[in-house]
Amino acid sequence: MIPRRSLLGLSSVGFGFILLGIGLIILGMILSSSGTGQSGQIQGGGIILIGPVPIIFGTNTAMLLPLIIIAIIFMILMLALPFIFQKLWIPELPKDLYKTCPVCGQIIPKNARFCHQCGNQVKD
Repeated sequence: MIPRRSLLGLSSVGFGFILLGIGLIILGMILSSSGTGQSGQIQGGGIILIGPVPIIFGTNTAMLLPLIIIAIIFMILMLALPFIFQKLWIPELPKDLYKTCPVCGQIIPKNARFCHQCGNQVKD
């Protein structure tokens, strides 16, 4: 049997970020509602990332500078994640047991005569 790549991937990381965002929203709601009874204006802001494109909003300009910095960090992280996970989750296969199809690049057993992906006849 040919080893497959791990099922964990960017979708798992994306789901983790969604859960982290929900947790931060809940934490922010708890912290903002547990005020000391002082009257004043609540200040806040947020970032919505649609892919690597940020939408930044805030109640004043002092809130926007840290949000812009955080958005830039997240954009760089999101653009770098595919390359990081590609290096982490591609298994190293023993050269004496497997080879690659010259047509489609699929990993096939060393003694295979045909590629199970594209049907190409593989010669040694």
